[in-house]
Amino acid sequence: GAGSREGGSTHSCGSASNSGMSESKFGIRVAELFGKGRRGRKEEDTLTQEERERRVESLRRLIAYVPREVHFFLLRQIKKAPERLQDPRPFCKAIDASILFADVSGFTALNEKLAKRGPSGFEEVSQHLNAYFACLISIATAHGGDVLKFAGDALIVLFPTLHESLKVVTRRAGACALAMQREHGVYTSGDLSLKCHIGVSAGQLHSVHIGGVDGRWEYLVVGDPLRQLESAVDAGKAGDVVLSKEAHGLVKGTFVSDRLPCGDFLVTECTDELTPQPLTPLPLQPEIEPAVRRYLSRGVLAKLDAKQTHWLGELRRVTVVFVNLQGIKIETKFDPTPLDNALKAMQRVIFRYQGMIRQLLVDDKGTVLIAVFGVPPFSHSDDALRGARAALAILQDLYKLELLPAIGVTTGDVFCGAVGSEGRREYAMVGDVVNLSARLMKAASPTGVLCDHATYLLVGDHLIFQELPAITVKGKAKPQKIFRPHPHSSKRLSILSEKAIVGRKNEQMIIRSKFENFKAELEESQKRSISFHAGGLLLVEGPTGCGKTLLIGLIKSLCADDDLQFIHTSASFDENDTSYLPIRRLLLRAMQCETLDHVTRQQQVLSLVDAASTTWLELVALLNPVFGTSFEESRFLKKLEPQDREEA
Repeated sequence: GAGSREGGSTHSCGSASNSGMSESKFGIRVAELFGKGRRGRKEEDTLTQEERERRVESLRRLIAYVPREVHFFLLRQIKKAPERLQDPRPFCKAIDASILFADVSGFTALNEKLAKRGPSGFEEVSQHLNAYFACLISIATAHGGDVLKFAGDALIVLFPTLHESLKVVTRRAGACALAMQREHGVYTSGDLSLKCHIGVSAGQLHSVHIGGVDGRWEYLVVGDPLRQLESAVDAGKAGDVVLSKEAHGLVKGTFVSDRLPCGDFLVTECTDELTPQPLTPLPLQPEIEPAVRRYLSRGVLAKLDAKQTHWLGELRRVTVVFVNLQGIKIETKFDPTPLDNALKAMQRVIFRYQGMIRQLLVDDKGTVLIAVFGVPPFSHSDDALRGARAALAILQDLYKLELLPAIGVTTGDVFCGAVGSEGRREYAMVGDVVNLSARLMKAASPTGVLCDHATYLLVGDHLIFQELPAITVKGKAKPQKIFRPHPHSSKRLSILSEKAIVGRKNEQMIIRSKFENFKAELEESQKRSISFHAGGLLLVEGPTGCGKTLLIGLIKSLCADDDLQFIHTSASFDENDTSYLPIRRLLLRAMQCETLDHVTRQQQVLSLVDAASTTWLELVALLNPVFGTSFEESRFLKKLEPQDREEA
């Protein structure tokens, strides 16, 4: 029967005939379904017409970046439990639905071909992909489909059971797939060509909202229909529509089909096609905007707030991290807690290293998270190092949750921008480096981290790598060099004193002057036979890339000329939370006990304190934060008042 399809539950709004309904009656029905509640109505009453129109337009820009299911969910929340929008929590609901997976063929070859043109090539790839996606999205929407995700060069479309049975919505999904192939099976532009092959599945799914770290939420669906897609998509070739055996069992007799060796079915024609039921627009209630923003990245929000939608497209050098989660059980009675815990663990790591979560999805490759380092609002000269260290941290944190992640890390130029159409889009990266990261993730299975050659070249001075035999991957003519970073590994930053310093004459003069003063004081102390010299402090401070390391290298060379011991240390961006870390490293290196085990280190510190002054032994526990030791506090120390403790 006909009716509106308000994602999530049954909302009939007319007779069983296809006579339709007037706009005025539909408007009344929407008001009944999505009433604003007492709090929402009170807030709206205080808004001027101009302010409301501005907020509606702001919401319109944001809502295109989330699935319709999220929009519907938030409208229901503001009606039933508006306080939940202020304090969101993980949510999971079982739904019956059909899934359409449209995989674009020829994209990898197109990407590799146009990448040779440089920046213009990346942008051209994005333009062609968007043009093709816009055609497919319009057909999906016309048939009642909700575009859930843009999985690289593929679309994932949901057909939920609302007022219709699973059998009916599966028929709609199958008819939609055939319409896509019939009307836009081939996209051509000059000598460029794109095609698609489509898989359709059906069954019980779970609609899941998880995350929440730093107020950032992810929406996805999980369940058996996504498992079915693995064989259905792989079995098809360009121009094909393949129904999983489960989906075909529901619609048997309504499609002309042939059984494939894998057990799925190739369908070529619909013998009993339903009248398409387009998606009806949901109301734009400004009250849900704060909640919608939680599903978007900071970079996208910054551009949208500045009304710079068209400036989202840009060429950037980024590091891409693909994480495949193995060990998450997707069962009929699905418990979202393990997946929620895994996402939270990854969010903490990625946000700590100032990366962005591009997406979390379950598709024909399993449960996959994609993170990117080097996109707005954060961009650093060491994004490759941040990406590699984040991958290693994710590996260790997920091991603690008894999960086996396989991770691929790649670095290179990509075109960043909106993918999709005006009505439904996502912020994504288009480029060869994205595809390669997915290939390395697959090669890293069952668990571990693999990096490409570009990442290795950028971070090889900071992490220890094992070079593995080159592998052949789809979309690459030549075998690819791959490297495995060692967990908990790091290299000391090498200071190359032989490098010439360009400029910085004033800074060089200050360093040389301070050094000469230090030498003079040292010589005077030696003349007086003073064994202890107070020394001095020189702070070299400045932003990343300004040449601090070279200036420290100048000090190293001056020390070498006068046969003086030179000890240096460094602390990276991810070590901000460790108190006294640079001081600890300097002292431990000076004492030559940096590599000693904990017990031996304590003995070394104790002997040095004892040699300096036996009265200091009662105070030695004060050095615990500095040396990472664990001396027990003496009775004397425990009795000290805070001020006396500071002096001690």
